[in-house]
Amino acid sequence: MLNKTLGFALVVGILLTGCDAQQVSVEQDPPTITSVSPEDGDDNVPIDTRITVVFSEQIPPSTVRQDRFEVVFAENDSLERGSYEVEGNTARFIPQDSLLDSNAQYRVTVDSVADLEGNKMEGQKIWTFSTEDIPPTIASVFPAEGATGVALDTTISVQFSEEIEAAGSPDDVFNVVFAANDSVENGSVSISGSVATFTPADDSLDNNADYRVTVDNVQDMGGNALQQPKTWEFATTDTTSSN
Repeated sequence: MLNKTLGFALVVGILLTGCDAQQVSVEQDPPTITSVSPEDGDDNVPIDTRITVVFSEQIPPSTVRQDRFEVVFAENDSLERGSYEVEGNTARFIPQDSLLDSNAQYRVTVDSVADLEGNKMEGQKIWTFSTEDIPPTIASVFPAEGATGVALDTTISVQFSEEIEAAGSPDDVFNVVFAANDSVENGSVSISGSVATFTPADDSLDNNADYRVTVDNVQDMGGNALQQPKTWEFATTDTTSSN
């Protein structure tokens, strides 16, 4: 009877050991990438796309960072800035301002992402895609169209839908004239990111004057030009009038 009991215990021990070994083997399997979006070679990708990678198993948020999920402009290898979010087995790259550049080719590299047990993926995944070709649009102007009583020390600015540059000389971006006779208001032009600004000469607009502004000759960083100029009018305050 004792021999049968020992034999049974030995068999159970072997089976349990086999199960433990099998369990350890499963935990040592590295994560693999099952799908990406956009896919390799995609073009006309919407600029509000979030770059998504789906893994074969759950991954911790701490393992997804810039050096392991890298997004660059394929043309010059400059980094596309953004943030990351991880949910279960899915990692996403959210571009800065939530928009990719239009008419741009991107290269994405995913490497060394680990699972919950710390097992890192083998090799790396590299793919490219191109975004849609969208020209910049004007989101807002300041002073607003039809504004009155505008302060004389106001600078005129235009907010575009994306980062822009002058399509030629910056001096050709703004045409600021007196509405009464079309004489030109002199000034300087500066562009920073998606905002173009006109600063009048002597840092002052004329008193009690009606202005007409036309903005044109700008393009995005992919060379897509503004489709049509924007013209609007506003009037400055009369500082000589009595209260």
